[in-house]
This record gives sequence, structure tokens and C-alpha cells, in this order.
Amino acid sequence: MPEEEWAFALIPITSMVDVAVTNSKVHGLGVFATRDFEKYEIILEIDDTRIVDAEHPLHVELGEFDYHCDYLAGGKVVLMRFPERHINSSCDPSAFVKTVNGIRYVVARRKLTTGDEITCDYIIDCHGGEVWQCNCGSSRCRGTIVSSFFELPLFWQSEYLPLLNPWFIAEHQKKVDRLREHTEKFTSAIQLREAQKYEEARALLLEIHAEFPNDPQVNYQCAWIHDLLGLEREAIPFYEKAVQKGLSADELKGALLGMGSTYRCIGEYQKAKETFQYALELFPERNEYKVFLAMTHYNLEEYSKAMELLLNSLAETSKDEGVIHYQRAIQFYADKLDETW
Repeated sequence: MPEEEWAFALIPITSMVDVAVTNSKVHGLGVFATRDFEKYEIILEIDDTRIVDAEHPLHVELGEFDYHCDYLAGGKVVLMRFPERHINSSCDPSAFVKTVNGIRYVVARRKLTTGDEITCDYIIDCHGGEVWQCNCGSSRCRGTIVSSFFELPLFWQSEYLPLLNPWFIAEHQKKVDRLREHTEKFTSAIQLREAQKYEEARALLLEIHAEFPNDPQVNYQCAWIHDLLGLEREAIPFYEKAVQKGLSADELKGALLGMGSTYRCIGEYQKAKETFQYALELFPERNEYKVFLAMTHYNLEEYSKAMELLLNSLAETSKDEGVIHYQRAIQFYADKLDETW
């Protein structure tokens, strides 16, 4: 039995009133914990008694709207009730929905403390929905809630695989079986890379890439392994596609640095410069981009800019007592190295 299931089974149902609905930074109203919850603890039981069908249509005049509906096994549609109708979507959800003996529960995905927003990823158990813009603000935000679970990048599908409910698996058994196979291959490829068995990892990743040519994580891993093997020129197309196809913010940080550094290594200095400048626009707090950009300025014979960036980075990040003591002076002279007084 997967960890989620046995852990879930051990925690008894507690009070269902330990949440509050209030304004959310994600969207409109949200559901928030009013006490601490342990990982896999039941937060609340979902009321699925309001069936929506031809005989029981929505009544807009009573505040019943289709965006509060949920779609379950066999095409069953239910109107979400209060408070669960206000649970927002997140690409780094704090909870998930688990069905046990026909009853759906919202379960903590990690330890929650009082005041944490309870979020789920709407794409779990979803197939054939609408494409929405995601505003979750998570560092893992994909930017878009796609229309089907199976349109997620392979990495996300693999991560959420244990959270799928039995009815969804049963309705999409072939796709889920195929996903399990690819998940095992993808995991094996990463393990091989970490074990420094780069050629074996590359062969497996290229096999996966043949079936998922537009998957951002697969392209990122392919770029990474080619870099490790010293195949920088072969790595570039994978980096470019990974960045274009929608990595999360955390992954994008590494991909942009890898792509910019690889451009620099093969002599594509202008592309390297543009990549690091773009990275700094997105993540201005990341000092590593400044250092790599300084190297690129040097390659472009922009020596003053290179020194200015390096000196400012040194002054801003060094913990050396002497550097800290002369920080103001270093920063003052950083862009005046050719001047005399």
C-alpha cells in the first residue's frame, strides 16, 4: 500500500470545523487552517449530496454556479458546498482529496500550522476540463492549469501519481499504466545520473524524450546529462525547449544558468549575455547570475562591466571582515576603475 494510503488510514476523523473561510492571496476567498494539522490528517469531509443533473439543475438565483461544481466517477457532477467550494488551486498544494468507502476527504499533504491556506491542485483527477490561468504564487507555479492530468509534464504526473483516486485510475487505466512505466524509467535515469553513470542515463533519457519531446522536465534532464558528458552543443536545443515549454520557477533558475553557461562555453557570448540578463530580470536576488554574466562581459571584452559586477557581488555577499569593513569603498569604486582624482 502506498505511503499516503496507510498513513491516511491510521489517522482518525477529527473535527470538521477547524477551518475558516477568508480572503486569499491566491484568488477571492480561501480556506485556512484554524489549528495545526499533521501530515495525512483529515482536514474536512466533503459534502457530495448536491447532485447536478437534468433533474436537479443549478439555480443561479440561489448562488449555484458551475465553477463550484466537481466532476467525479462516471460523469457524476456535484455542487461543492461550504467551505470546500472555496479551496483554491496551487501548484504546490498543501492538501489533496482522498476517497475512502465512497466518501471524499480533504487530507493534509504536509504538516500545516494555524493560518496556512488549504489548497489542492485542481488538475489531480481531472480530464477534459478547461484551461485556466494559475495565480497560486508558488515557486513551483506552472502558470497554467491545463485541461487534463495527462497534459502535465511527466515529472508532475509522476509526483501526483500516488494521489490519484481509484475511480480516476480505473477510468484511465491504460494511460496510468503507461505513466507508471515512464515514471520508473525517469526515476532510474536520474538515479543513474546521480551515480555518475552518465552514458546509461543519457540513453534512457533519450528514450523517454522520443515519447515526450515537448516535456520541459525531460528536456531539462536531457540538457543536464549532455552537459555532464561534455556535449555542450548537443545540450543547447534541450535547454532551449525546456525554458520555452514552461518549467516551474525553481527549475527555471537552474535551467537558465545551465543554458547561459553552455552558450558561453561554446563561444555564443551574446546569447549567454542575453540569457543571464533575462535570468536577472526574473530572479534579481540570485547573485550567481551576476558572476556568470561578469564572465560573459569579460569574453565580450567588456572589462569594466565585468569588474563592476564582480566587485559589487563581492561587496554584497562576502562575510569576510575586511571586505565588510571596506564595503562602501568597494561599491563606490566598482564603476570608476578608470577614473583618477
